[in-house]
Order: sequence, then C-alpha cells, then structure tokens
Amino acid sequence: MKPTLLLLAAALLMPACGGAASPADQVSAARAAIQSRDYTEAESLAASASAAATKAGDTATALTADKLRLEALAGQGDGEKVSDELTKAFSAHAGKLDAAFCAKLVGMVDAAGDTLGAIAVLDKGSKQFPGSKDKFEAALAMLTEKAKAASAAGDSAAIERLKALGYL
Repeated sequence: MKPTLLLLAAALLMPACGGAASPADQVSAARAAIQSRDYTEAESLAASASAAATKAGDTATALTADKLRLEALAGQGDGEKVSDELTKAFSAHAGKLDAAFCAKLVGMVDAAGDTLGAIAVLDKGSKQFPGSKDKFEAALAMLTEKAKAASAAGDSAAIERLKALGYL
C-alpha cells in the first residue's frame, strides 16, 4: 500500500476505533487524498478539519485546511466555486494567502479542464493582489493561448471573457 494511502486509511479509521481524528490528522489525510488525486475526499476532510480547527481557535490549522480545500476544489475543476471560496478565504485569513497560491489554483483549475473557471480564479487573485501581477503573467499567457486556440476552433467564450475582464 502506498504511504499516502496508509496515512489516509489511518486517519479515517481513527474515529472508528473510538477516537475522533484531530484537525491535524484530517489535514494530513486531506493532503494525502490530494496527492492521490481523490479531490472529493480531500475537500470533505479539509472542510471538517477547518471547522474543527476554527472551533478550537487553531487559526494555523484552519488556514492550512482551507488552502487544501481550495486545492481540492481546483482539482475537481470547479473554478467558479474556487473563485467564490477564495472570497471567503481572503476574509477569514486576511493577509495569509498570497498571489503565488492563487496562481497555483489557476493552473490547477485549468489542468482539470475548466478554462473559464481558471479565468475567474485569475481575475479574483489579480484583483486581490494588484501589486503582484507578475505572479499571474505565466497563467495569463497560458490562458490567453488556450482562449485563442479555442476561438480559432469556434469557441470564443474564453477569449470573450478575457476581453470583458480587460486582459486583452
């Protein structure tokens, strides 16, 4: 059995053995689920970890769990939801998220097949961090090329979205 799956199994079995998994254990299990590309499970584990850590006043673990949840949503290819949840995360963790993390999410959403959603995440991040446009340059260039290729093939939605948002 892979080490990440072993960790995930241990964290999931702990409550069945009479003890509740701690937020830190749930974070570890969520991280393992992301590594094994089980984004639905990772989202669930990270959400539980965040709620428990927030209730306990453990802001560091809550931040880590929320970042993992955003990565899990990005891996599922739901860019609009990532964009919406980023708004909440910016509020809950003021000053703790950065442009590089947002740019990572853009790439993950796009890799999962949601170019329009990736554009939404790009827009959210670049507006939150207007002084860090350099962090988004590679993502914008990649999305622009994909949008142009899609437009040439008859699908102009992405290129129109980039234009409407002022990127082109």
